[in-house]
Amino acid sequence: MKMRLLHIGLQGPEGGGRKSALPSLLLLCCLLLCAGPLASAQPTNYWECLPVAGDLKYENLPFQVGEHIKYNINYKWGVINGNVCKADMRMEAKTYNGIPALGVRIYGQTNSFYDNFFKVREDMRATFTRDGLVPLYAYREAKEGNYTMTNEARWVYDADPPYIQNVKETSKKGRQESTVAVRPCLTDLLTVFYMLRCLDFDKLLEMGEFTMYYTMDGKTKETKAKVVGREDYNVKGVGKIPAIKLGAVISSDGKYGYAYYSECPGHILLGFNVPIVVGYASASISDWEMLKYPLQPVEKK
Repeated sequence: MKMRLLHIGLQGPEGGGRKSALPSLLLLCCLLLCAGPLASAQPTNYWECLPVAGDLKYENLPFQVGEHIKYNINYKWGVINGNVCKADMRMEAKTYNGIPALGVRIYGQTNSFYDNFFKVREDMRATFTRDGLVPLYAYREAKEGNYTMTNEARWVYDADPPYIQNVKETSKKGRQESTVAVRPCLTDLLTVFYMLRCLDFDKLLEMGEFTMYYTMDGKTKETKAKVVGREDYNVKGVGKIPAIKLGAVISSDGKYGYAYYSECPGHILLGFNVPIVVGYASASISDWEMLKYPLQPVEKK
């Protein structure tokens, strides 16, 4: 199978001008108005292609309703080295067409100083079943300079065959509708973040390489990743946290980006560092509340 690379850059939206790297960065951390899917039509083995830890019942998940995590995103290029963005992630309980579900949201924005040069706002939301994490709905809204874009996606499981309905609207091309065939392990970009926390990292280490499939803005993509090993990650105010280091090829020239997940049962994304077209971007956890499992620093000898 030909490997499709996730390219993080500053190219222009719809092929021209500048574009924020924020959506792709948040991947490494580390996507309606019509009727939704029927509960009876949901697949029971949706994540069969990944080594899931446990049964994905809500009470056994590594996160819980009310979890709130903040990140600082930094950019480095030459003499430029500063905090350019911040991101905010939240989880809430909800009901989607009668189905008990979890709703997650990440909102990112450039800091006020950088707004003077290129203002970016990124709002991503996703809804998946409370038990099983089966994707149901995803939404993305991006504002990058004078460019705006929204995309809604809903999983239609009661169709034959099941499909994902996408409605995308941009300031340059207007409204576009498309469909993508549903297949096991195909989810939205934001749910990838939460699904990674539910995997068995020991089994991933044995596998050597695994693939995450996701749909974004009406297109299906895949990213190959691997567990690099274990490494302590320094969290400000807490100290060194035992972490799992994940790596993935994220540029057309084969460069790797890395993400760090805590080894505690919560498998919390602690930070990442990735090369982009010009320079490097990195993120680090800055604040949190309502974690199901607290961060556990390395014991001092």
